[in-house]
Amino acid sequence: MDKETIKEVTFKSNLLEKAKQVLKQEFIGLDKIIDQLISYISAWYLFPQLQERPLIINLWGMTGVGKSALVKRLIELIEFENIHYYFDLGEVKGDKLNISNQLKDMVNIAPNQPSMIVFDEFQLARTISENNEELIEPNNRIIWKLLDAGKFEIDEAKYYKLQYLADEIMRLEFLIKKGVKSKNGRVTEQLAFFKTTSRNGNSSKDSIQKDGPDISELLIHPSYYLELWGFRMTNFRDPFEIEEHLLSLNETETLAFLNRVLNEYTTPTTIDCSKALIFNIGNLNSLYPMSSNYSIDLSADEFYKQSLKIGLSDVKRKLSGLFRHEQVARLGNNHIIYPSINEAQYQTFIALKLEDLSNQIQSNVGFKLSFDKAFKRYLFDLAVIPSLGYRPVLTSIDTEVQAHLGIMIQAVIKQKLDINEVCFWINNDQIIGTFKKGEEKIYSILLKMNPSRKTNKRDDGDIVTSLHEAGHILVTLILEGKIPEQVVCKSRDKQLLGFVYYKVDEALLNKKTLRAKLAGYLGGRAAEEIVFGKEYITAGASKDLKDATQLASKAVKLYGLGSQIGAFSNAQVKDDEIQNQQLESQIQYEIDEAYTLALETLRSNKKWLKKLSLKLLLLEKVNQHQLLEIFDELGIKPKDYQPTFNYTWEFMRMKV
Repeated sequence: MDKETIKEVTFKSNLLEKAKQVLKQEFIGLDKIIDQLISYISAWYLFPQLQERPLIINLWGMTGVGKSALVKRLIELIEFENIHYYFDLGEVKGDKLNISNQLKDMVNIAPNQPSMIVFDEFQLARTISENNEELIEPNNRIIWKLLDAGKFEIDEAKYYKLQYLADEIMRLEFLIKKGVKSKNGRVTEQLAFFKTTSRNGNSSKDSIQKDGPDISELLIHPSYYLELWGFRMTNFRDPFEIEEHLLSLNETETLAFLNRVLNEYTTPTTIDCSKALIFNIGNLNSLYPMSSNYSIDLSADEFYKQSLKIGLSDVKRKLSGLFRHEQVARLGNNHIIYPSINEAQYQTFIALKLEDLSNQIQSNVGFKLSFDKAFKRYLFDLAVIPSLGYRPVLTSIDTEVQAHLGIMIQAVIKQKLDINEVCFWINNDQIIGTFKKGEEKIYSILLKMNPSRKTNKRDDGDIVTSLHEAGHILVTLILEGKIPEQVVCKSRDKQLLGFVYYKVDEALLNKKTLRAKLAGYLGGRAAEEIVFGKEYITAGASKDLKDATQLASKAVKLYGLGSQIGAFSNAQVKDDEIQNQQLESQIQYEIDEAYTLALETLRSNKKWLKKLSLKLLLLEKVNQHQLLEIFDELGIKPKDYQPTFNYTWEFMRMKV
């Protein structure tokens, strides 16, 4: 390499390394993601000239985990702000905002120029519907051409422009046929005839004014120079160069020039992005267990652990339900999978945002903000919904902290306070702001009543929920030997009841485990029936019934675990009414048998049902470790219920 190349590569390498360190400081807990991202782009960034097709990097994750923000910050740090293009596929619906129109902005990219292209909300470009039918989206086809070869064509021809140019060419052909000749853009023969047949329009306010002899002698009137410039002739920088060129031609050369303009205008423009780095950013929420659970009681750490198990094959299976096979192939293998956010990351994020807000307020109004431990915990409990990422945290900081800024400033003015700090803290059911000068407490105001304060009062709903969840736990433990990761029996969200969270696992599902899983789903309802009677079963089991029905349906129609072997996912009444009725009958049979099994299991172990319910009623929320301690206290031994059947062992025992 020559000295200039070495110098450039060294500069870029240092800039890339610095960008990596800055990203790790600003994006909490994403060190592995950032390392992976920088590794993918390093060759493109250092040696773009070696690239023959676009480098495609896909970032997948849940909503609100910082995918788009990370890419935007990377673009800034490696100094690509002026040569990057951002497209939000959620905003390109309709004729005026379709992706084809937006991609025209890239017409100025030079063939060998590296650039960055970002397609955000990429899942919305899906070509397969939820019913597994192909979607016809003509505007999106251009995306797949870009992802394939890095080149695509755009047709910018407008009908009214074509009509104008065609009329001008026909007029000129007629004049030449009648003997009109010109030199240097001016008519020299048949001038009288030319003047009587030429268009009698004066230059518009946007036309170029012409000095010198009578402009009526010009073969092409000056009022049309701007019109010709509108055809984007590649060899001309402005309308003045077009004028200069036309004033150097005779009549036949002028006609040839207009035909060339028409030919160039009707020829699609090829945009070459073969040196581009393309980011496809998308939300694949359904990849993540519990992603549809918006409970604020859901453990962020348990959610995080499960998200770490998601791999490339899981992503591609999900993508196959959104895009055609060849399109999934065009996305390549550079897939970066975001984990969900754990508790420590949320706490750090909250602390940093509060610090940023405090610094902004101090620079504007002269006092800083501080927050005691209890207030930070209150904010965490209020704001963190693991399935929704960081966005709810930001809005909660707005409402719980920033919204009080006005009343605090008014207090400073009215009371004429000399302070340098306002501390947020919690006292029983109150959120208080204390104004301080150094360590001295000068004044306090009530900012808000604390709605999350616990109450020891128990009601019928709490009792039913605790019993319901105990039913799930006991049936699943006894039939499958499984212990939940988390149990919530009293949600801080008044609109939600409790839930039991198990790791999602349908691997090696067989007829026996199917019946056990279905019984586990129905264990809550069975517990209510055993204790309160059929007449007092609550509607709280509606989601359990839905989950059980969906699993039974997949087992019968897809997995071949019913009485008929085959996949019947497309069975509809209109296709085969008899077959559909048979399948639905099998599904109902599996659910009925599972419910009977759940009832029998709980009746045989009724001694534990009430005791476990009482423990859950008092504790309200337990993790797996705490639940094991409860089992030990009640004399329940999980090891006694571990499955005894083992495929490997049965295979080894087989005699040859």
